[in-house]
Amino acid sequence: MNIYDENWNYLEKKILQKKLKNKKIVLFGASTRNQKLIEDFELEVSYICDNNSHLWGKSFFGYPVKNPDVLLNEKEDFVLITILNDFGNLRMQFGELNIKEYYFANQEDIKYINKFGRMDLVLEINEKLVRRDYKYIHIIPEEKFFINSFIIIENEFNIKEHLYIIYGINRANKNDCYNLWKLYEDKGEKFGNIILIDDFCNIKSRNNNNFMKEIDFFITNSVKIILESAFFTDYISKYLSSKEIELKEKSVLLVWGGDVVNPPFQNKIDVVKNVKQIMSTKTNFDYIHKNFGLDDFVALEGNVCAYLYIPQNYKKDQKRHSLNILLNNSGTINGNHMEVLEELKKFREEDIMIYCPLSYCDGGTSHKICEVGNRYFSERFVPVFDFMNYEVYVQFLNQIDIAVFGYEYAGGVTTISLLNEMGKKIYVKKNSDLWNDLQSKEISLYDFYNIKKETIEDFKEIKHEYDINTRKECYMDDVKKRWETMLRVYPK
Repeated sequence: MNIYDENWNYLEKKILQKKLKNKKIVLFGASTRNQKLIEDFELEVSYICDNNSHLWGKSFFGYPVKNPDVLLNEKEDFVLITILNDFGNLRMQFGELNIKEYYFANQEDIKYINKFGRMDLVLEINEKLVRRDYKYIHIIPEEKFFINSFIIIENEFNIKEHLYIIYGINRANKNDCYNLWKLYEDKGEKFGNIILIDDFCNIKSRNNNNFMKEIDFFITNSVKIILESAFFTDYISKYLSSKEIELKEKSVLLVWGGDVVNPPFQNKIDVVKNVKQIMSTKTNFDYIHKNFGLDDFVALEGNVCAYLYIPQNYKKDQKRHSLNILLNNSGTINGNHMEVLEELKKFREEDIMIYCPLSYCDGGTSHKICEVGNRYFSERFVPVFDFMNYEVYVQFLNQIDIAVFGYEYAGGVTTISLLNEMGKKIYVKKNSDLWNDLQSKEISLYDFYNIKKETIEDFKEIKHEYDINTRKECYMDDVKKRWETMLRVYPK
């Protein structure tokens, strides 16, 4: 683990220890990463501060956990140390607490992170802004769906009216696994309509008062604010919560899959409670009403896959020898992979190949999935770790015959909709939230629970057929209509 000062200067252990001599040491964040920090640098910690009020008064690895406000009354000379992942979100709070000396740690060398532009490129891209009169403000995490969102707006609407504010840098897109930075450079150079709010590295510029005033200006003078996803970071949640008036007047939330059902919930509630419109499925509306206690919003019910389009270079499916099976679209724990593998195990002597995407997964879960998959199917189980860009992913799905999803809620809807457009056979758990949502969208589904009693011939049989070439133009019209609905300005 490496330690840096606030100016990104690397500190050797002996230099850090010299700086800490005769000072009280306070850690920010009750996490196992901070425990490793204590061990690696032999820190004599007085106590830990954490924003989670449920931890206050409790002990974490023998250290008392306190409300960060105690730092305002700290009489002794002290230093604050935290982990880089948390540092971006907490930088503004440090200023409010009048903390004068702090350090942050990271598992990787900061130079390795900077290779992907996590500092210099952020400033460079933000400086390319060319307009002041953007009508539509997209606030979106640095995620793979940014690509499709931008391409659809560029192809179907006036892209010059749209500003993209991207947050959560280097979280889901760690080490640029989604290949977004080249797109930021190219589109930023061409249109000058991308702003990066970097929770990870661009700490100084992000919290510069003039920079945030510029963000405020765009938000205030827009006609529509499009919140793409509810995967809010702490920082963006705090910022959006301060924009209650603007959100209530002109915002729409586009829900991604199961993002409203995943923690941290408070980050979502603080923002979603002020949103004017939500585009999602009935299941998600019911969940928001039941768990968030919210119903004061305009529900725009429809297919949440507003990011789908059929690439121009799409080629028809080619005949092949083996039966290609897709197991979910990610390695997240709610995909119930073990259950699906258990059901498919009876076909392991057949001429099948099972492809299991794991680029969207934590290491521990993917290891368990691979262990069971290899034990049951040997070389017929193929884990797919590499992230594919959209057009490559469409061609990959084109080679699939049957897809089996183990989700209970609305996950994998983008992939399922694409597979449906291609006429593939799709298994989903009957009467699950996912099944109920998809049933209303003219998607042909087969009951997952029937696999138990099916022969391989039953499993192979497809009782519906689509011709993607005849559906292509119609489908893009559907996608465009969804965006027109979201961008529409409603009376206040």
